[in-house]
Amino acid sequence: MKVAANSDFQLGEVNNLWRKIIFTDRLSKPANWGFVGDYSVVKHQFMIETTGQKWDQDFFLEILPEYGLLQFWVGTLKTNLINYNNAHPGNPLRDENGDLVIFP
Repeated sequence: MKVAANSDFQLGEVNNLWRKIIFTDRLSKPANWGFVGDYSVVKHQFMIETTGQKWDQDFFLEILPEYGLLQFWVGTLKTNLINYNNAHPGNPLRDENGDLVIFP
């Protein structure tokens, strides 16, 4: 998308005249993902399915400033992963690259 001038609107900062918008039917890594470790689609889907939360950018912005809330959700994810792995002995949760899913 590129900004264009008209009779009511003039162009602003030259470096801010365009934005790229991506529509997809796949999960995408939110900008604030870092505190839950490496990103994978399998991990992201697991987080959504086992907590009922979207785990999108808005959710991250809601929980990151509240340390207690952040720790609650990280603990919940770790517990959910332990429960999943215990329910699937010999077949722990792996991501689309074959790596074990972990929460630091």
